Amino acid sequence: KRFQTKDIVFTPARPNPGDTLTITARVRNFSLIPTPQSVSVKFYLGDPDSGGTPLIGLNGTNTVNTIGSVFERGRVDVEFECILPPGTPSFPRIYAVLDQENSITEIHETNNKGFNVLGAPSIPSDMLTENNILPAEYALYQSYPNPFNPTTTIKYAIPISEIVTIKVYDLLGSEISTLLNEYKSAGTYTLDFNGSSFASGVYFYQIEAGSFVETKKMILMK
Repeated sequence: KRFQTKDIVFTPARPNPGDTLTITARVRNFSLIPTPQSVSVKFYLGDPDSGGTPLIGLNGTNTVNTIGSVFERGRVDVEFECILPPGTPSFPRIYAVLDQENSITEIHETNNKGFNVLGAPSIPSDMLTENNILPAEYALYQSYPNPFNPTTTIKYAIPISEIVTIKVYDLLGSEISTLLNEYKSAGTYTLDFNGSSFASGVYFYQIEAGSFVETKKMILMK
């Protein structure tokens, strides 16, 4: 799985191509026994399962290892230095993959890959879950309450930082309100829609975030 995580930190936070970049990645062992050996961490520019390319470090490879094993329920930080390649796009995803060869039982292949967005605003602490994992996928939830009068709450989730737009439409498809149109960090959010100035009836709210578009129905009942 791929998650945006605060366990990957960049120094400097907003480098230019050609600059030296230090990536600090936190290796976590969630099992009840130590890892039997050191844990390798490989770094990529883009998702390695979807055409991402290895970041070649100053050590000549895209890999660093923890110093020794990682204790049970423990965590260890590793540092990786590289030159940010020429032509690197704005806000690229930098991936870290733990034990890519799946040789260590304590590091599960279902959660051994994470990324952070280089150059993006930092992840707000209130958007993080217990294990610093952000939403894995886009979601638009049913507003609550529904039916409502006059206010209802809309919840949504985005797995990466980007511009998010949420609009409300009437039954004829005419736009009646723009609730949100701004850059948001990855996370789960809520916002309110106040229908006090609108007539009772069926309305639709739609989210657009990158290529993700979803629409849901809500009923204003006065």
